[in-house]
Amino acid sequence: MNTLIENECPNCSATIKFDSKLKIMKCPYCDSEFRLSSTIVQEEVASEISIDVHQKVDKLNKNVAVILASWLGIFGAHKFYLNEREKGILFAVFFWTLIPMMLSIIDAILLLTMKEDVFDYKYNIYPHSIKQKTDDLELKGNRDKNVAAMLAFFLGVFGAHKFYLNDVGKGILFLVFFWTALPMMLGIIDCIILLTMKKETFDYKYNMYP
Repeated sequence: MNTLIENECPNCSATIKFDSKLKIMKCPYCDSEFRLSSTIVQEEVASEISIDVHQKVDKLNKNVAVILASWLGIFGAHKFYLNEREKGILFAVFFWTLIPMMLSIIDAILLLTMKEDVFDYKYNIYPHSIKQKTDDLELKGNRDKNVAAMLAFFLGVFGAHKFYLNDVGKGILFLVFFWTALPMMLGIIDCIILLTMKKETFDYKYNMYP
């Protein structure tokens, strides 16, 4: 299910409709790009979302996810179950820091208090709507997932993958603070996330625009 929201272009003031899951919108009238207000999007989605159980594609169970987060969350078991493989790998790699344990407790609480229709939309419907979007739309970018991952691994300390993915702001931060070694660790994490990211998700995030 696609949730369309109306908003006004800050450049030409034209009223346009956009998918609530997009973070950056390109105006079809003046070609200007702008970042969407997450508050507006969340409020609109919360008021408009209505799930038809017959629309479900996956059959992931909320209670199973809660149990996995509670008992095996430190190893990212619930993340793998919910098809969030990149996050699951990060949990498994850094389990010894005990940070994943704290995060999994938070995840368990969030999942437990999450409404069934919201859970279904987030984990049983929306991931497949991304694939449908990328299959139906002509992608304007030609960025490659594996190239981005290799840049993150070998040159991530300088933010090369961020520049490649047109995330210039973060790329500059990586470049400025490369001497702290923090960008190197973040680059390795980004490499793992990119390698485990599904192609349709990558295209949806980085190839929707030139």
